Amino acid sequence: MASGCPVITTNEAPMTEVSGNAAYFITKRPSNESDLKAWLQESIIVLDKVVALSIEERQTIIDLGLENAKRFDTKKALSHIEEIYSKI
Repeated sequence: MASGCPVITTNEAPMTEVSGNAAYFITKRPSNESDLKAWLQESIIVLDKVVALSIEERQTIIDLGLENAKRFDTKKALSHIEEIYSKI
């Protein structure tokens, strides 16, 4: 996201919390080998959707990702931690 690329990730925590509304989701790879083919097919559908984005749709998801990535700014995080310690 921070590199300006559309992201595909799993639809499980913590990835859903980290990516917010700025990613495309697939289910976690099944451990059961018999479910693997269905998982691959579902994942291909999501990948095809991302590859087929129009220029405008692609830019929208990139912009959402860049904005979302700002939540993980190191200086902001350290400043917030410092505030918490000061209150304690």
